[in-house]
Amino acid sequence: MSGFSASRALALALAALLLGGSGAWADGCQAKPAQALLGKPYTEALRAKAQAASHARLVQALRRGEAMTAEFRGDRLDIIIDPKTNVVIALWCG
Repeated sequence: MSGFSASRALALALAALLLGGSGAWADGCQAKPAQALLGKPYTEALRAKAQAASHARLVQALRRGEAMTAEFRGDRLDIIIDPKTNVVIALWCG
């Protein structure tokens, strides 16, 4: 009987994580509309355009090779910048 309770608790915790809090699943990031910004120089204006296009709540801009968080956030857009040219080389959500 205690196995059932643990399984149920785990299922409820998973449901709360997926459906609650940040709203990441309800209105999450969509990277495809922001892909048009690939190859462009990174600026704060580009960051704002990328955030608006992707509907991301958060934006994390990183230079290639920098450490990044392993935490998945469905409402975050990650922008990867070439450190030598300051050009956007990748965009993804998570």
